[in-house]
Amino acid sequence: MPIPMKKILFIFSALLLCSCGGEKKEPVPAHVLAHDQMVKLLKDMHIAEGESGIRTMENINDPAGDTVNYQEIFKKNGIQKWQYDSSMMYYSTRPELLNEIYDQVISELEDGKKSVGK
Repeated sequence: MPIPMKKILFIFSALLLCSCGGEKKEPVPAHVLAHDQMVKLLKDMHIAEGESGIRTMENINDPAGDTVNYQEIFKKNGIQKWQYDSSMMYYSTRPELLNEIYDQVISELEDGKKSVGK
């Protein structure tokens, strides 16, 4: 007895829907900073780099004016340089995750810029 076409179509549709369950995100390894930690850290780093650039322009003859103390930024965020380095290595091999992080960094920096301008 042949299987009705409606049953075949139903089974095929059900299998197709089950297989399209979406991408499963792999868990971030323990040695890698979480998304929110990376956003906060990168935001702090870019603010410090911007401030350093302003100091350099204001004090063109002061070589100490153009340095960013990354160790202080790491300390403020409760991390060590190796954690930053390994996290950047991890996220650099996953550009979609790094783009998500930087989209949020840019958004938060723009929000901060708007609040300063008020």
